[in-house]
Amino acid sequence: MLTCCAMLAAGCAGGRTVLVPEDAPMRIGPETRGQVYVMKDGEWRLRPGRIELPEGWYIVPPSFVTGYDAD
Repeated sequence: MLTCCAMLAAGCAGGRTVLVPEDAPMRIGPETRGQVYVMKDGEWRLRPGRIELPEGWYIVPPSFVTGYDAD
């Protein structure tokens, strides 16, 4: 689930985009809701609807995820 949170970083900014360096994990703040991707059958799929993300969970860049392929 942690890796799924990485995909919604831009969606949590409320209409603005905040660029974060590749080597900088982030933590989710209070009352954060958004859409997330889930791994299903070896593919990332966008989950329908928004979910509440627990405060304090980490968001990491894709390169932190084992098996990440930029292609």
